[in-house]
Amino acid sequence: MHYLRKYLSKYGLLFTLSLALVALEGVCDLLLPTLMSHMIDRGVLTGELNVVAHYGIWMLAITAAGALSALGRNVVSSRVSQRFGADLRGELFRRVQYLSLRDADRFDRASLVTRLTNDVTQVQNFANGMMRIFAKAPLLCIGGTFHGRSA
Repeated sequence: MHYLRKYLSKYGLLFTLSLALVALEGVCDLLLPTLMSHMIDRGVLTGELNVVAHYGIWMLAITAAGALSALGRNVVSSRVSQRFGADLRGELFRRVQYLSLRDADRFDRASLVTRLTNDVTQVQNFANGMMRIFAKAPLLCIGGTFHGRSA
């Protein structure tokens, strides 16, 4: 994994930003049910429409913040994964160009093309998914567990 260190130093800040946006989106997702329960308990059951409106405005604001963080996360993660994939393809292409004739004869040309296209695309999609999907589930699980205990 040492060969990925240069990519981590190059894209680590944006990767961290993407994870922070995922965390913000998760917090927004976890806040909405709590606000809804407060709206029902303190506004609907007591018939106070101003309390319902107050919580409704907060819910809209939190939904907007969650949507903006999701949008930002999608933009950042897509850019990082695309640039990472382009850099990885470029490095692999340069390395293939410097293979000795004996090593070049050992590999099938179609296999090398597959490595430069499909395999890098799979790694690129994994990096994108890591910043978008894979990180959100554990964050929601942990946040839901702690949030459920405090309620």
